[in-house]
Amino acid sequence: MIEHKKIISAVAVIAVVVIFTNFFIYINGSKIKNKSQTQNLGLEQLEQHMAVGVVEKISGQEITLSNAKKIPENTTSATKLESITVTVDQSTVIERFVGKDTLVFQKELEDFAKKQKESQNTNIPVMPPEPFTRVKIGINDIKAGDTIVVFSTVNIKKLSSFTAKEINVQPTGMATTSR
Repeated sequence: MIEHKKIISAVAVIAVVVIFTNFFIYINGSKIKNKSQTQNLGLEQLEQHMAVGVVEKISGQEITLSNAKKIPENTTSATKLESITVTVDQSTVIERFVGKDTLVFQKELEDFAKKQKESQNTNIPVMPPEPFTRVKIGINDIKAGDTIVVFSTVNIKKLSSFTAKEINVQPTGMATTSR
C-alpha cells in the first residue's frame, strides 16, 4: 500500500514537472514569436528625436556622449550604443532634475489622488506630480559622468552630431525620460 502511494506521488510529481515545462516552453515560444512580430512592424524605420547617454566631455558649446542610445518615438527600443556630439545653442533648454523631498512628494500624490476622484465626471485629465523639480541650468553646470536625455527637432537616426532642443540632466542613478 505504501509502495503504491509512493508510485502515485512520483507519477504526480513527474506529471506536474512535464506540464510546467511545456507551459514555460509555450510561453517563451510566444515571447520569441512576439518579438519577431514587433521587429516586422517597421520600428527600425521610426524617426529618432531623442538620445540618452553619459557625458564624456564638454568643450565649449559641445557635449560628447559615450554609450549613447538613440530612441525612436513611441517605443522603448533603442539603437546600438555609440558616441554622439550634441551642440548647445541659445535656444537649447537645459534642466537638471532634482529629486523632491519624500514627504513633499507624498503630499503631492495625495492631492493628485483627491483631484483625480473629483474630476471623474469632467473628462478633464489630471496630471500626476513629477518626483523631481526642474532647475534651469547652463552648459557649464553639466559635468562629465552626468546622464542626460537630449531631444532634437530633427531626425537624429543617422547623425553622429546634432543641435539639442532640450537637455534633461538626470538625478544620480536615474536615467528615465520625461517631457
